[in-house]
Amino acid sequence: MCLIFQCVQPSRRRGNTKLEEMQTIAQSAGAKVVARIDLGTLHRTMQMLAATTDDVLFAARPDGLFCRTTDPAHICMIETLVRLEAMPFYDRWQCPDPKDNYEFAIGLNSVAPFMGALWKTVDMMKQEVFLSVEDSKGTAPVLTLATEHLRGTFTLYDPAGMKHPKSPEEILGKQLVAKTAVRAKNLLDVIEQIAAISDHVLFQMGAADYKLFLTGNNDMSEVTGEVHPVVDEPAWAAAQAKTTVPCEYVTSFLKLVTPDTTVTIRLGTDYPMRFSWESGRVDDEPMAEYVYLIAPRISTSED
Repeated sequence: MCLIFQCVQPSRRRGNTKLEEMQTIAQSAGAKVVARIDLGTLHRTMQMLAATTDDVLFAARPDGLFCRTTDPAHICMIETLVRLEAMPFYDRWQCPDPKDNYEFAIGLNSVAPFMGALWKTVDMMKQEVFLSVEDSKGTAPVLTLATEHLRGTFTLYDPAGMKHPKSPEEILGKQLVAKTAVRAKNLLDVIEQIAAISDHVLFQMGAADYKLFLTGNNDMSEVTGEVHPVVDEPAWAAAQAKTTVPCEYVTSFLKLVTPDTTVTIRLGTDYPMRFSWESGRVDDEPMAEYVYLIAPRISTSED
């Protein structure tokens, strides 16, 4: 049984009176989650998830709003965390066992487009969005998203039977033997050239020079490009690594990332690739963290 509220105010920003009124009303009504969140951060997170799947399970954790999900084909897995730094206010119904976080399931096919509408109708650089989850006994839980001028309510799914897929990070940590960090735009530019002739892209890093090369080919042509690392992020490789993945899965998230974002890549040979990046900063801490895994196409002698 859930017993107490946890209230977090990690930063001092200019208040939004209307959203603060919504916040007070929701708390008085016993909402399970109440938050004011940086609109850009929540919008990007919803778009990332919507590009992967339709229905997701969120967990209101002590460190923020967490989600991990896979696409229907189980080719990719995305993990998102909207951190406290993105939330001028965060109030969650805390259970006695720290592992037992309040969870709620949403349908992105309706929520993500609404987030897009909010994004287009406000001062996107400064605006906060109000979020609450009300879960009264005998009624379906309801998600509310609102700014000063626009408000939407969405009936939530029953989270029973839903769970976050297990992360393979512990296993992958021993197999991903190469690492580099690149600008999102530079990576996207090369992959888009490869995608013009091939559905798949081969990532390769050498153990001697730590250079990252991308290659795609078909029966008639081949495109190869080098993606240079970010200067202040050293690359390394304990062994040669090469992995082939679908172009569309890489471009699907890169198109939603700010072009100058630093994307960290880890790869092995014929193991899932790991992409990670951060979004926004407050007091030199990220507002959100993202991890994206893509399953490989296993190499054959004909590749």
